[in-house]
Amino acid sequence: MIFETVKVLLAFIFFTAITLLSRAYSQDIRFTGIFQSYSQHNYFKKFDWVFNFSNILNPKDLQFDQLEYRASNIRLQIVNILHYRFLNNWRSAIGFHYQRNFPFDSRFSTEYRPFQQLEYDHNWRKIKVTHMLRFNQRFAENKSLQTFPLSLTLQYKTQIKFIAKHFSKENSNIYFTGYSEEYVTLSGPLRFQTYSEYWAYLGMGIQFNKKYKLDIGLGHEWLIRNDKKDVRSIYYPAVNFISSFNWKK
Repeated sequence: MIFETVKVLLAFIFFTAITLLSRAYSQDIRFTGIFQSYSQHNYFKKFDWVFNFSNILNPKDLQFDQLEYRASNIRLQIVNILHYRFLNNWRSAIGFHYQRNFPFDSRFSTEYRPFQQLEYDHNWRKIKVTHMLRFNQRFAENKSLQTFPLSLTLQYKTQIKFIAKHFSKENSNIYFTGYSEEYVTLSGPLRFQTYSEYWAYLGMGIQFNKKYKLDIGLGHEWLIRNDKKDVRSIYYPAVNFISSFNWKK
């Protein structure tokens, strides 16, 4: 419906305004990063398997009050998801998310995140809308204690895609896409506050053929990073390359 489209656009604008206008606490971290990702979709009748690799980096040394934030890769993620389409518009999924924070320097820490999710998709005129609800079990490393305590989070995502122009070549088109993603932390040491994290993205892409597409856009991440309610806010240009393979035949 039009509600989902407006939600994505307004949420992006709202959180941009909040980030720019809110008072900067001494340990808040706000900067422009660079994001890259690769996704591979494999289709097997009612099942599909998605592999995603992504990386975000801070390209320059920064200083926030007494906090030094060196140029570095900030987060490396590898996600595997197995979907099952049990109705035309409904899919269930299980998956595993591996995350390495500051993967190439002494600040590194690791997180293991199994999850379960439910998805519903539908069309509104020329816009495809997908809703996703995910339940995460987050085992984030505590380096000082050498443990991986459990935190539980819910993640809700609304994604839209609009094909702006079709080309004569089969499955070739230009499209616009975007999403709004909210996180609620239910329990565990990562529960610094209940509403804990927000991601958003707006982009434009080209579908080259059945197998390959590329989109670029602007992304934003906002999160509460410690029990003092300090914020990490990142804006970044993003490049996403997606490949698809149909193994039904």
